[in-house]
Amino acid sequence: MSGTVTLSMEIELAWGTHDRAEYTYFSPDASAELETLTNLLDCCDRYKIPISFDVVGHLLHESCSGEHPGPHHDGWWSEDPGTDSERDPLFYAPEFVRMIENADVDHEICTHTYSHVLGDQVSADVIQDELAKASDVHEASGLEKPQSIVFPRHQTPSLAVLEDSEITTVRRPMDDYSSPSGIVRKFFWALRRTHPVTGIDASGDVLETFCTPHPSLSTGLLPIGQQREPLPLRMIPRPIRQKVHERYIRSAVKSAATTGGYVHLWSHLFNIANEAQWKPLQAGLEHIADKRDAGEITLKTMAELSEETK
Repeated sequence: MSGTVTLSMEIELAWGTHDRAEYTYFSPDASAELETLTNLLDCCDRYKIPISFDVVGHLLHESCSGEHPGPHHDGWWSEDPGTDSERDPLFYAPEFVRMIENADVDHEICTHTYSHVLGDQVSADVIQDELAKASDVHEASGLEKPQSIVFPRHQTPSLAVLEDSEITTVRRPMDDYSSPSGIVRKFFWALRRTHPVTGIDASGDVLETFCTPHPSLSTGLLPIGQQREPLPLRMIPRPIRQKVHERYIRSAVKSAATTGGYVHLWSHLFNIANEAQWKPLQAGLEHIADKRDAGEITLKTMAELSEETK
């Protein structure tokens, strides 16, 4: 008996917060995120670990005019600079996808919608327009049409909206998962928690893979992207907080292995774009590879999960 683990990573850069016009999590020239992706892909090549990369479609453009006709509300595109990857690398990052495509490991490139649209706040027409644009930009970039989707901020609309697309798998948050509020309470909760077995629902036309609502390959106990952790956390030695997170990743693998169940671990790329987050993640990836090699778990991309159930 072996468990199954899926790893996914959201690549959204400035599109992840363009509706708020807040960009302090990111390095201004996307250099930290690019370096982190390089390190991640090198690590995955070393350990032969596949990842489902959920990419905002607009990032695949080398340039654009900033105008995108469609059913979006007025002002949705106001932050789109209408320039190119050289001048605004947080809005255009086709080299990120080329790096993933050129990796030794066969990663999946799925979609995170075309412009990081919030699925619970827009009509079906907007979702369908986003899926069509994402599919078009994948094809224009020489990629296969996306088979899997992660909706931004886990705002997942009715899956009926996917009926005419080629999407076979969607990642959703667990419904029965909660964490305490307050920095101190969260730290002590993190000391005791273990990652749950999350499950898969293959009963519908689209397979649903479930994850924790918060990122699980990165942690709020450490700096998030380019932002420092809150002062109360800084009073706790960083190596302790890193060990807490490494233990959490190990607990996820153990949950899958000992139950023969399924676990889906994920993060945003910008979350891990600092040295503090990278150390426990790298140790976690090595542990995942060891358990895979020992036959205790198998690694599946989101698309492979769907293929397995056909």
